[in-house]
Parts: sequence; C-alpha cells; structure tokens
Amino acid sequence: MIESCIVAYPRLHLDMVWNGQVDVSRAKVFDSEFSLVSIQQSTDTEQNIQGEFRILSAIVILRRSPWKHVRATMLPTLFLTFIAYLTLFVTTEDASSLINWVPFSLGLTRTLLTLIVFIVTQIILQFYYLRSPDGTVSGLDIWMASFLGIQFLILCLNLSLLIKPIRSASNLSPDSKSKPRLQRIAKHFIVGIPIFILLFFIIYFLVYFI
Repeated sequence: MIESCIVAYPRLHLDMVWNGQVDVSRAKVFDSEFSLVSIQQSTDTEQNIQGEFRILSAIVILRRSPWKHVRATMLPTLFLTFIAYLTLFVTTEDASSLINWVPFSLGLTRTLLTLIVFIVTQIILQFYYLRSPDGTVSGLDIWMASFLGIQFLILCLNLSLLIKPIRSASNLSPDSKSKPRLQRIAKHFIVGIPIFILLFFIIYFLVYFI
C-alpha cells in the first residue's frame, strides 16, 4: 500500500479538492510484479496552532503477483533441495582406517555438496526476502524455512556419516552400532522427505494459491 499526501499551509484557506477520481483502468503499473487494485482519494481539513490547512491524500493499493517468487525463489530452492536429497543415495563403505580414502572422499564430497546447497539457498533468501511491515509471517517465510530445515537435516546426517569413520579410526568412538543406526536414519530420510514435501505442497497450494 502506498500513501501520498499533499499539504497546503496558505495564509488564506484554500479549498483544495481532487479534480475527479483517478480511473484505475487507465492507470499504468510499470512493474509486471504488481497489479493495481484501487486508488482511494480523500480531501480533509486540519487545524492546528499554525492555522487551518487542507490535505489531499491518495492511498494506492497494489497486489503483488506470486509467480515472480515462484520462478526466482521457490523453484530454485526446490531444485537445490533435490540435489541435497540425492546425496542420501551416495553410499560409502565403512572405513576402518583413514588409509581407505575412497569412502572418505565420497563422504566428504557429499557433505561439501550439501553445505554448498545450504549456503546458496541462504543467498537466495537474502536477495528475495521481503519483510512484512506488520511483522507477520509470509508464505515465502514458511517455504524457505521448510526447505532450509530439510537441507540442514541432510547436512547434519551427511556430516555425521563423514565423522563416524574418522572417530572409529581414532578409537574415539568404539560403538559399532552407530554407523548402521545412521544408515537406517538415512533410509528413513529417503522415504520421509518426498512424503513431507508432497504434503507440504498440497497444504501450501491450498492456503496461498486458492
């Protein structure tokens, strides 16, 4: 919402009035992201210690199109989350020593890729983040928080799978059940993440697009 005011402080009171109502159908909006809803014009008289003055005010109400954020924010975020999800399918053998660099290199690559995805999503959020003037949570906030949460969980799991062989090789973690437990968690993630995203899509579409 845009509000514009013109204030007159004449020595003699001038009766300032709008010269007709603005025709919304002829008004042009030069940014395709917005569409003009209405223009509310009003004329009022105010009086203070400096005298009487006239106020002309116009409130321009614009509607923001959600499709720009679908293209610029939501689709890239979904694609990056899909890349992070694919890292769960990269399996590594249990390395008993640091000499076995093949599984360690795969685990390191998987973790670094997830970290890069998480950082790029944060950058996208900083570029397109819109803070609501009344402090309410927007649909874009919910979208970004959900997918950042998924990426963060995948990053933590990949990091745990990477550190476990190192700790085992250093005899800092003799628990042999830790790695199978992490692999079971990874399998649950592989099944659970698509189900969560599907349910999230349905609820999000019903709330913000219908």
